[in-house]
Order: sequence, then C-alpha cells, then structure tokens
Amino acid sequence: MAMAFLRTMFTKKMNDEKNILWDVFTAKSEYSAAEKDEYGRVSSKFTSNKELLYPVVSKYLHKSGFQPTYPGNRKFAVCLTHDVDLLAKYDPNYRYVPHSFENKVRHTAKKILGIKEPVQLNPDWRLEKMISLDKKYNATATYFFLALKKNEKDFNYELEQIKYLFPLLVNSGCEIGLHGSHEAYRNLSGMIREKNTLQEIAKTKIAGYRNHFLRFSIPETWSHLASAGFVYDTTFGFADHIGFRNGMCYPFSPFNVKTGNFFDLLELPLVIMDVSLFHYMRFSYRDALEQCCRLIDEVESCRGVLTFLWHNNYVTGEMGEFYESILKYVYNKNGWMTSAIDLVKWWREKQYSQLMQELLHTLKQ
Repeated sequence: MAMAFLRTMFTKKMNDEKNILWDVFTAKSEYSAAEKDEYGRVSSKFTSNKELLYPVVSKYLHKSGFQPTYPGNRKFAVCLTHDVDLLAKYDPNYRYVPHSFENKVRHTAKKILGIKEPVQLNPDWRLEKMISLDKKYNATATYFFLALKKNEKDFNYELEQIKYLFPLLVNSGCEIGLHGSHEAYRNLSGMIREKNTLQEIAKTKIAGYRNHFLRFSIPETWSHLASAGFVYDTTFGFADHIGFRNGMCYPFSPFNVKTGNFFDLLELPLVIMDVSLFHYMRFSYRDALEQCCRLIDEVESCRGVLTFLWHNNYVTGEMGEFYESILKYVYNKNGWMTSAIDLVKWWREKQYSQLMQELLHTLKQ
C-alpha cells in the first residue's frame, strides 16, 4: 500500500510539473494579463514564467529526446537580426528647410513639382558596416525594415529612397523582413498593406515579421500574421528583460489556448535585444556580456537557437565593440550564425516542428 501511495504521489508531481511547463509554453497567463505598459506590452514582471534565464521547456524537450542538428554538425544556432529603425540623419520631410530666400524658393518649387531630394544617411548607421562586420565572422542576418508613411509615428526614411540597399543585402546572403508599424500588430489590413509595400519596392518575397517596439498581443498577433501569409515571426520576447519568454529556445508553432490548435506559423522567440540590456535592465558592458554568454551557453546545452536583435544604429563605438564581442564568442564556439529565413528552411527541411509537437503533446493533460 505504501508503494502504491508513493507511485501515486510521484505521478501527481510529474503531472503537475508537466502542466506548469505547458502553461509556460503556451504563455497562458498572458491571455488575461491586466497589467500592460504604455505600448500595450506585457511586462516580464507579470508572467507566470519565473525562470526567464533558463529555457525550461526546451530543456524538457531535449531530455525527452529532441536533438536537433545544424549545418556542419554544429551544436547550436544564433539567428542574427537587425531592426532598421533609423537611417536618415534627419527626417527627410523637414531637413531641407533652407535659410536664404533663394533656397526657400528652390525648396518650394521642388515640393510643388514633386522633386525629391536624395536622403542623407547617417554614416554611423549605414548597413554596409553591419554587413561587413557580420561577414567577418561568417554570419548572415535578417534586416527588418519599416514601411511607414510620412505622417506615421517614428518615420525616418522612405523605402523608395533607400531601395538601392535591398540588392546589396540580398547579394550578401541576407534576408529582408517587415518591421511592422506601431499599430500593425493588431491591425490585419495595415499589416498586409505594409507587407505588400515592402515586397513591391524590395522586389523580393517577404516571409518574416517583427513588430516595432516588440508590440504584441496573444493570440491576436499570431492570428493576423498567419492570415497575412507570413512564414515566421520573431517579435515574441520581453522588451524589459532578456531571456526565454515561454521557456523556449527552439523555433515553434504557437498554440492557441482559445481554439486548442497550433498556428500555421513559426515563432523564433527573441532572446536578447540591445535595448533590453542597456536601457531596461541597465547592465554595464561587463555584466551584459556575462549574461549574454551565459544565455548562449544555455542554448548550446540543449542544441537550441538564440535569436539576437542588434539595431543598425548601434554598430559603432562601444556598442559596436560589444556586438562584435558576441559575434566572436559564438564564432569561437562554432555556432551557426544565420538569417531567420535560412534557419526556418532548415527547421522545416528536418521536420523538427512535427517532432517537437509530438513531444509537446506529452505536456498537455
């Protein structure tokens, strides 16, 4: 009788642990999160996942037999991403206001005739610098571009004015993705319009998405992304904290708690963002590097993927040196540093999503 009781208690404990992991994976607590910041984002303080620095769900899957591999028999991958928020020195709408009467007349005439001045880029933010630095460590990346209209919040550049950059990126083996506007995460028609605009100007298929300011709403944003025809998203991470929002360091198909179904979409969960490190968490460079290396090691231990976001306007000075330190650390560990789309293609080719879903079902009671 005593042994039967112990077996019952052990089984109950195991089931309780699985239920907790399932709730973390599905981000169940976020469906009813009342506390949100000024951008409508759930803070890391209000998540049920209290182990943000450990990929607890991925560790369970790994121990259960999930053993992904990567090109060259590498043990882990880093998905490199760059959000292009800023390129122009000044707002292209207003920077050409001249002081002399002659220049004012010239400026007004060009405006009436629809003649556009060439955009003047900030030399420290040029994408060529980022491409060159990544290439130094045999890395390719995904660049997410805003497709904003002139009157929209955070407008800085017109896609038409910087379209010469797109062939440069593609020819360098990089990917172009959409950086959705502030409200796109909850506006399907706006999301589709921005995708079509970028696709038309860049003359390439747009498969990937990340929303500006990491604005995201569960499960609505995933639903909109699937309806808009995106192959993957990589918004899902906390702005105010690095780590594993739902305990995952593997690309995964999100589960809709409301419908009981998986979305036909891959999520590449965001693990580290530059702004999280230095603005929200206020790490010193030394502490930030230590934390980043620790997370990279955690991902390597379960043969996972670490999605890394570094903005193009942080590629010079101390911030640029810090970014290169991360590249060097991954390079020395023989990690695969690649774009989101190449990672997604590999994941699908190996049918890892299907294998992982079978294991995830063992958590679902």
